Amino acid sequence: MNVWKANGLNSYNMKLSCIKSTVLIEKKELFGLSIIENVKLSFHLSICSSCKDYKRQSQLIDAALRQQFVTKLEFTEAEKQEIINKLKSE
Repeated sequence: MNVWKANGLNSYNMKLSCIKSTVLIEKKELFGLSIIENVKLSFHLSICSSCKDYKRQSQLIDAALRQQFVTKLEFTEAEKQEIINKLKSE
């Protein structure tokens, strides 16, 4: 039996709208996708340059936001000791 048919896939249900594709692009970044969702999204991205651009832009925005808001705080030993002393004095 055909693997595609065994998983309920055919050319009709492989098609995604651009709106559904953008939802899957964001879902993939945050939570991951099932195998079927991943195949459908890959198929759509292979034929839709607008969604490919959206994916690229979304990744750039996510990376910029991560860099801006998820920074690692690094303190010198003197700064660490100063914080500890202030906490102890309160």
